Amino acid sequence: MTPDTPPGAGAPPPPETTRGAPSTAVPGTVPGTVPGTVPGTVPGTAFGRTPATRPGTSYGTAPGTRSGTPRRTPAWAASGGPAHKASRGPASGRAPVSGGSGAARARRPSVAASLRASLRPARRLPRQDSAPRMLLSAAPWRATGYLAGYLVAGTVFFAVATAAVLVGVVFSQLTVTVALTIGSVWVVRCCAQVERGRAVLVDAPIPYAYQEVTEPGLAGHLKARCTDPAFYRDCCYLILLHPFLLLLDALTLAVWLPLLTGVSLPLWFWAVESRQADGTFADGVRLGRSDGTGPGIWIDTWPAALVASAVFLALAMYASYAVVAAARLHLTVAHCLLRPPPDPLAEAKQVLAAPGPLSLTRSRPAAGPTAHGGHRS
Repeated sequence: MTPDTPPGAGAPPPPETTRGAPSTAVPGTVPGTVPGTVPGTVPGTAFGRTPATRPGTSYGTAPGTRSGTPRRTPAWAASGGPAHKASRGPASGRAPVSGGSGAARARRPSVAASLRASLRPARRLPRQDSAPRMLLSAAPWRATGYLAGYLVAGTVFFAVATAAVLVGVVFSQLTVTVALTIGSVWVVRCCAQVERGRAVLVDAPIPYAYQEVTEPGLAGHLKARCTDPAFYRDCCYLILLHPFLLLLDALTLAVWLPLLTGVSLPLWFWAVESRQADGTFADGVRLGRSDGTGPGIWIDTWPAALVASAVFLALAMYASYAVVAAARLHLTVAHCLLRPPPDPLAEAKQVLAAPGPLSLTRSRPAAGPTAHGGHRS
């Protein structure tokens, strides 16, 4: 600084202020900003307007919308919000507009699927996905044994049970034959028990439950045996339904067994003589009428026998499903009549029998010293 420099010449000039205007700074605001501006807002914008909004737009206008146009509400929000939108989809059970009838028809189960679902699922008759695996599994052969066994056992039980019921009804009018009437009821029960045990070929044995005798003497036994609903269900299965079940099993085996015989045709066709139309016999097998008249196919060479065996094998693969279905139908009828009816209170009884606060079993005292200090008197 030289002596000629006036004092204060090197200092920065003071800020320009308006003469005569008092200071309008509000306490709490940033110096240099417009009075009344909220901290955090962009200088030069209106009070309360966020930095994301454009200047000159109305308050609350979202970015990306034009100025002066109201904000549109989405259709899903007007109809009840996102939850309402989600509930209007396929999960709510409403079919879509396009192709609704076709989609509903496609979701409808077929008749075969409904019948298959109504049959009892046998444990030893599993259903295979492919026809060759079904034929090679043990299911059709177990079903064949179950159906063929009823042709013999069912007929015997039908005759025995019918005779026992007729004898019991006739001699129940006489007092001296009360014991014979009780014996006829036992005969029917024994036949039903054997039929329950036959179910082990395709499934577990059928359970049973008969009414217990609560009164002493022959009269009490007669009352308990003749008023037992299980006895009448046994008679219904062994006597009334025998013709229908016999027809079902016979028709199934009448289709199944000839197919199996045709599969083994190359093993024995050369050892059989068949009758021709002129009355003479020739080596080979004729597929048709046995007297040689009418249409038919002669199997007298190895190529013809192999081709016929392949055709019978293809038919037997799909016929195995019918055999298993017939056995399951027979088993379903047997379970409906020979097993005790379901108990509606079974679940409640199971809860009470389980250990817990509702248990009916008497709880044992906790181990520890007795009231006498552990000494017995």
